[in-house]
Amino acid sequence: MGACTLSLPEHPNTASCQGDSANRKQIENRPLVHGDPSIEFHQAVAPEPGEVTVLKNRINAFAGNDLEQILAAGDVGHLVLAGIATGGVVLSTACLAADLDHRLTVLADGCADPGPELHRLLVEKVFARRGDVFTVDEWVKSLPGQRA
Repeated sequence: MGACTLSLPEHPNTASCQGDSANRKQIENRPLVHGDPSIEFHQAVAPEPGEVTVLKNRINAFAGNDLEQILAAGDVGHLVLAGIATGGVVLSTACLAADLDHRLTVLADGCADPGPELHRLLVEKVFARRGDVFTVDEWVKSLPGQRA
């Protein structure tokens, strides 16, 4: 398994985001800065020693890093998505991942959005057309070696 974390460089180049108001606003507010202890992985989901982590610095998990090359090199074709901003990060990543022919599973209760109706629409209509949608419990029970 691998993991992505979202953070911004300590001194981001805001000029690279001039046409993208969502990214520009994120950089201006600077809520997630690389190296800040508040964005470290929670112990329960922290990567194991030797696991690959990817510094995610844009809304889409594939933008501005080598995630796709890492997945290809590891022959990873199935992605399980969870995260904040169902209508932003998860949607953007899911759409590109599907276009790149990755098999997708979205964990419906592992995602959140400030707009509950948008979250519901994306989970039930959009993500369900691009892959599988499960709750975290359903997904865990589906893993090899887990009891149903």
